[in-house]
Amino acid sequence: MRMIACAPPALAELRLLSGALADATREQLARVVSLIDELPDRSGADRLLDRARPRLRELNLPRPLGLTRLLFMPLDPWIVRPAEWQPGGPAVPRSALQPLSAAVQAGLGLEAARIEAGCTGATAEDLDKVFSLGRDLWPAAAQALPESTPTGWEAAGLPGREYPALRDRCAAAWRHAVASWPALQAAPYGPPEHLARQALEGAAAEGGAALDTVLRILVARASRPASLATLAVRLSPPGSAQAARAAQGAVDEYLSRREVERPSSADRRGQARRAAEDALAVCVLAEDFEASGLLGVPARRERLQAIRRAADETCRDSFAALLSGELLGQLSAMRGAAVAETRAAVPALEGTARLLRRIESGGRRLGGAEAYDAALQSAAAEVARNGEGAGLSPVERLRLVEMLAGPEVALRLVGWP
Repeated sequence: MRMIACAPPALAELRLLSGALADATREQLARVVSLIDELPDRSGADRLLDRARPRLRELNLPRPLGLTRLLFMPLDPWIVRPAEWQPGGPAVPRSALQPLSAAVQAGLGLEAARIEAGCTGATAEDLDKVFSLGRDLWPAAAQALPESTPTGWEAAGLPGREYPALRDRCAAAWRHAVASWPALQAAPYGPPEHLARQALEGAAAEGGAALDTVLRILVARASRPASLATLAVRLSPPGSAQAARAAQGAVDEYLSRREVERPSSADRRGQARRAAEDALAVCVLAEDFEASGLLGVPARRERLQAIRRAADETCRDSFAALLSGELLGQLSAMRGAAVAETRAAVPALEGTARLLRRIESGGRRLGGAEAYDAALQSAAAEVARNGEGAGLSPVERLRLVEMLAGPEVALRLVGWP
């Protein structure tokens, strides 16, 4: 993919790159993102990144910190592509970010300029810097949004009638962002109850759109969303129908958005790692819902079961592809290879064996433990039987079989010279 040097980059030139972004290298993606970040108005250019956003999240490229990015970081889990946005829903379309940011900057005046100057040279990955600047920006932004539709709203393709609801949700998120920020960062680890309580107490006391917004944002990232939802109800006034609706809506939205990505044929190792991680995450999710009492709704239980089945199938497919392509296939290819080539291939074989055990550890909790055991035993026997012909020493064969099937099987199949 050819990189275009331009200052500032022209949107027409960047558009030529959009078809190749999904397959671009890390360096190419970093360059394109850098060019787009230089645009004075990136609202149109953001659409060019839509196809590549899953890869951008996976690659975790450093992102320059500017006022608009800083402003919307507390809302990040609920920012969606315009094509995915449903009017009246809780999400914020990406096309709304520029007009909302411009309105906040106009309302804050010199204070916005001071905060933006503080962003210079920083990245969104510098979380201490983000929080330091955000403590000044987010509460002020909640007060700065105008009552009337801001300039550029309709030009961004947004109906004027949707502004009040989006304004209220953004303001609620910013009003409680300082309290919820630590929990949002720790959401993949629960979040821990003390951080969840800190995040939800103020929103629960306020109720209405505030609780609904803060809860949905946290739930979108949480590994234990049902625990968050039940905590929100406990922190709300007793018998609050609003809190109950917010909790039910948050977990239903989570389950509807939660999908297990089906791997393609490329990058087996990356797919296998994601499958292993997802299997464990789904087990935690199922345990969380079972303990919460939120599975009394049949549709909710069915959706959770579908998520579990999809994770199980993805895990099995990734395991089989890695086993045949990266372990046994590589072992077969090593037959007749030079000694130097064999020595160089051993670390990769051992890495594959460790990764297979990671997938098996997560996958067996979803079901099919016997199938995983049988496949690993068969692979271990194959290594023991054909490893010598592939140039592996007895110690290397013993080590590889032990990784696949344990020390007792290794001693039985390989023995010791």
